Parts: sequence; C-alpha cells; structure tokens
Amino acid sequence: MSYFDGDITTRDQVLGDLFSHHVHFRANFMTTEENNKLSCLPDLVDIFRGGQQKNIAGWSWTLEREYAEHCARAGATDNRPLLAVVSALPSSAVLAYLEKDGFSELIVDPLAITIETGDHGKVAFERL
Repeated sequence: MSYFDGDITTRDQVLGDLFSHHVHFRANFMTTEENNKLSCLPDLVDIFRGGQQKNIAGWSWTLEREYAEHCARAGATDNRPLLAVVSALPSSAVLAYLEKDGFSELIVDPLAITIETGDHGKVAFERL
C-alpha cells in the first residue's frame, strides 16, 4: 500500500534500504509531531495494509482500516483487492510514523509480521 505517489514495489524497496541500512536516520525521517505520535502509540496496535497478493507484505502499513481498504481497491490491478490485518502488534515493531492528508503510515519491518513468526501479533487476510 503506497501512501505517497509511486509504485508500491519501488517504495517498499526504498523503505527497506533506508530502514535496514541507515538506522541512524530513522528519527530524522519524521517530523517532531510524527516522532511524538510514534512515542505515544499504545503498547499493542492493530495495523492494516491493502494491496493484492503479490505485494501484501511490505514496509508500509496504516492504523486506519478504511484507508487500507481504499488503497487495496485502488491498487489491485488483478481486480482481487486484499486486506492484511495484524492485531495486537507490539508498537515497538513500528519503526516510523508518518502522516499525509490526515492518514497514518507506519513503517514496519515486514519480517516482524509473518505467519511463520506469528508471535508478533495475529495476522489475517481478507478479500475485499
């Protein structure tokens, strides 16, 4: 799910490079207000990602289900939009909090959210 202009695959690659290889820049990636919102997240959060099967895993998530559903429908070139829902994810897994047009974008390492390592929240998928 891409919250800014650009292809989701390209965006996820850039985010992966930034957050994996340039850890010291994470705080600079956010505004002061976004840093504050990140630090004020509850211990456990429910997050959402919309897309299609080939790109349902990725770095970019949101707190707003409706926005993720919109992104899933808008970006599903296969006409089979998919919604990923992670319940009770520890907020410590959230690497950054961004805002655009009133919607949140959470940067979460996709390796923290896998079915195989389900100890990081409950993962569910829904066809829209």
